[in-house]
Amino acid sequence: MGELGLFNKEEVKKEEKEEPPEEPKTPDRPHSFQLMTEEPRKQVVGGSDVEYMVDVINTGKKSDTVSIKVNVIFSAQLGEEAPEWPMTIEGADKDEETGDYHVRITPGSKTSFMVTVHVPHGVKYGDKVDIILTGTSQGDTLMSETLSITTAAQQTFFAIKTALGQEKDVVDAIGNRALRKDVAVFAILSPAKLRGYVFVEAMNKDRLKDVVRGIKKARGVVEADVDLQFEEILPYLTPKPLVSGIRRGDIVELVAGPFKGEKARVQQIDEAKEEITVELFEAMVPIPVTIRGDSVRVLDKESKD
Repeated sequence: MGELGLFNKEEVKKEEKEEPPEEPKTPDRPHSFQLMTEEPRKQVVGGSDVEYMVDVINTGKKSDTVSIKVNVIFSAQLGEEAPEWPMTIEGADKDEETGDYHVRITPGSKTSFMVTVHVPHGVKYGDKVDIILTGTSQGDTLMSETLSITTAAQQTFFAIKTALGQEKDVVDAIGNRALRKDVAVFAILSPAKLRGYVFVEAMNKDRLKDVVRGIKKARGVVEADVDLQFEEILPYLTPKPLVSGIRRGDIVELVAGPFKGEKARVQQIDEAKEEITVELFEAMVPIPVTIRGDSVRVLDKESKD
């Protein structure tokens, strides 16, 4: 045990602190690069364009030219009958003989080019195109990088404007016409609390417009700069209780039933049954009346104090 005293623990700790951590060594190559894009996979609807900005980053010590070979892999439910997905590349020089693209890069910098994919009308859910970009250094042909870009077709939500009170008829008409025209419509929603509009979940706007066109009580697809998001429709899928926003002591006006037009004060609220009990102001004898929560309109809120 006495021999342990020959070692000074503080000196050992000091020596450990002075030793720098071992850092991974990067290859010291004169010709080296990376292919990068911020979002290599995107989902879009038919009839739209999607863009990918691709950066060619010089991680070597010398200027170089990178040759980029493009391989397109397309998969669709309709097979050979599926519409073509055109693709363009801008910002890179194309070799007309080989079909490859060339990008010049200098040390410590990057050169960018744009890949644009046009998603055609008539796509089916799950259709996609994979673009494989394989870059090879002209200064060192053993140096290569591969970047995969995937564009997939998906459905989205559209708002259809209708004549007031005719929402249900428009829903039925859209459903029937979509079946006859073989247009991919996944769901149609007519919220009870929203008048003059219905929501349609479909693959692309143009084919939906063709379905809606000719329906007398439909006013057309609502044009918007951005697609409707599911979060915007979610509140209509989970409607609020009929007694939501009504508190005991509120002054209300009855809008339905035999006492329509009468004013009353809320005495009791039954959230489970979505009913409220009120006391009419004009009654000769105070009699409690129980009605549905949607049969009243709040005129004055009871003070929280």
